[in-house]
Amino acid sequence: MGLPPEARKGYEAYIEGRVLELGLKRGRKELAEEWKAVRRGWYVGGAEFKERMLALVEQPLRQGRSGSYSGEAKRAHSEAEAERLLARGLAALEVEGSPLAETRKGSWEKEVLAWWLCQHTTARRRWVSERLGMGDESRVTQAIGRVKRDGPRELKRLKRRLEQVYESINGETEI
Repeated sequence: MGLPPEARKGYEAYIEGRVLELGLKRGRKELAEEWKAVRRGWYVGGAEFKERMLALVEQPLRQGRSGSYSGEAKRAHSEAEAERLLARGLAALEVEGSPLAETRKGSWEKEVLAWWLCQHTTARRRWVSERLGMGDESRVTQAIGRVKRDGPRELKRLKRRLEQVYESINGETEI
């Protein structure tokens, strides 16, 4: 665990105390609750440690080698990546200054952003819907269909703009 020698004794005493508490029913319940997040989570540490771990899984997940990653780690990476893309997309569509909640649920900007996020990340549609303020996640599915069908000219223009942004992010072209 990387503890300095002076901290090891304290940790040892802590663990021994926890073992003694296991003998009590109340102690078992408390311990089970405390460790619930660890058993179901994907990291143990502070925010800085979490960011380091996300950075380590970023490249394999971007390259589609996600087989060895699952659950919370994969979802956290997907959402972090989606947040980064969303910030770039909002700037590209020049809607970064206005709150998404104030834009109507079916606006072309929201629809094309929903399509773009689902196209380039593994973020869940529910997350996309909540983050964009689109209401029910079925709106995301409908938006993806409309954008794929190349709807009105303005929708096509927004789609092209976001694809240019994505290409520039990945170093394929400069904007």
